[in-house]
Amino acid sequence: MLWNHKFKFRKNNYTAGHIIVVLLAFSTPLLIGTPILYWQSGKALYRKAQTASRATVNHVDSILDNAIEATEESSLLLNKPCSEIVEALRIKATTTSFIRSLIISDQGIVYCSTVYGEAKRPLNVHYFHRDRLALLSGNIVTPDRAILVYQLKKNDTSVIATIDGLHVIQLLNSNEMTPETTLIVGSYWMGRDGKVHNTVVREAGKESAYASSIKYPFSVQSGYGKGALLEYILTRHLPLLALLVALGGLSAFAVNRLAMSARNMTAEIKRAIRNNEFMPYYQPVVRSDTQEWIGAEVLVRWAHPIEGLIPPDNFIPFMERSGLIIPMTTGLMERVAKELAAIQKSLPDDFHIGINISSAQLAEEDLASQCRQFLEQFPAGKVQLVLELTEREAIEPTEELQERVGHLRQAGVQIALDDFGVGHSNLNYLQEFHADLLKIDRSFVAGIINSDLSQHVLQSIIDLAIRLNLKIVAEGIETQEQADYLLEKGIHLLQGYYFSAPVPVETFADLLQKHKTAKS
Repeated sequence: MLWNHKFKFRKNNYTAGHIIVVLLAFSTPLLIGTPILYWQSGKALYRKAQTASRATVNHVDSILDNAIEATEESSLLLNKPCSEIVEALRIKATTTSFIRSLIISDQGIVYCSTVYGEAKRPLNVHYFHRDRLALLSGNIVTPDRAILVYQLKKNDTSVIATIDGLHVIQLLNSNEMTPETTLIVGSYWMGRDGKVHNTVVREAGKESAYASSIKYPFSVQSGYGKGALLEYILTRHLPLLALLVALGGLSAFAVNRLAMSARNMTAEIKRAIRNNEFMPYYQPVVRSDTQEWIGAEVLVRWAHPIEGLIPPDNFIPFMERSGLIIPMTTGLMERVAKELAAIQKSLPDDFHIGINISSAQLAEEDLASQCRQFLEQFPAGKVQLVLELTEREAIEPTEELQERVGHLRQAGVQIALDDFGVGHSNLNYLQEFHADLLKIDRSFVAGIINSDLSQHVLQSIIDLAIRLNLKIVAEGIETQEQADYLLEKGIHLLQGYYFSAPVPVETFADLLQKHKTAKS
């Protein structure tokens, strides 16, 4: 991490965009998780409704099985006088579960009943669904209690069994049947309250499920009323909802911290640019055969007043993403020009100064003008400016960009491809930008003594540079053995800690003078 120090951040610095991003971070887990939770809960309630509907059908089927048994046995007594059969009918009704009474009719006229004995009154056949089953709100004996009626027809005669609706009502209200459950016979239906309706069946909620009997002409609807789904979620999944809220809170906190850190970082870098805190450090570029210092690469360090000296890896990637790399590099070039102009008498002629630029800065319209201003600080032929193109981001070689590169060449600037082989660099870059130098990345140099792969890669780059008439600079030299190997391979420009670490301009000037004295 870059910071050990926490910068103050005033509340009134919160912008609308910042607040929106934090709110989105908070709501994202809820926006994703809540619909899934609702869908899963709805599915669970629907499965419960299906189970309830099927179980109700099975129970009513078993009740009607008793009715069909009683009517079939009673059908053997048809065409006999009521006085002869009424006692047998009453015994059958009494000994058969769920049956309240048995009735025998002939040509639509009831002539025998276990309740009234011998009687003659019309049978209301229009109540029966498919001539087999009827759901009535009551009869003369119990006008306020629903009854379920089963009819067994044999030609013009029929045996009718009445079933007390209380059995069905208890079934619809049993603990097992948690959903709202409705019994439907034809156009009549009955809910938990035991009242029979001759209207359209009420909707039992989105999670309703239907089941029909395959033995008898009735069906069952089970479902949950309004608000049941929310109640189910709150009772069954409250911990999960709390977890989603907690995840939203953690996301919002993390995004807020990152956003604040980025804004703090942006503000701090802008302040550092204004205060000229980005210092150029110089690392020499050396001829491998004579050990002569013929140039230097400028490497930036941030001299932070609190954090101390900060290496570039801790801030350069952020500056490239935020676009602050351009004003920082512009300020750095101005400072390098002033520092080197002050020691120019110590510099050998045609001294190469390598400055890293990003792809975004290469596209800047005034880059060529800045380079001219840089070179104007020195006598002609004293300094050779080399722009080292970093390749952390791919570069699209447009016509406009090629035109800018042409302006740089007219200003006397050379182009180097930095860290060749590990970034986005490729043959297309060499062709489009007409690079003057290739800088071999330190990762290849580190393994040249012991790694066959590094040696093969290095040789391929050397062969390519020779064919394209390009100079090569090998970075990351740390041992004499590496330097000797590269000299043997024909690489004459070297850079690395073996010769010198990156140092401020005062130290660089002293080392340069000592080196010249030692060589003379």
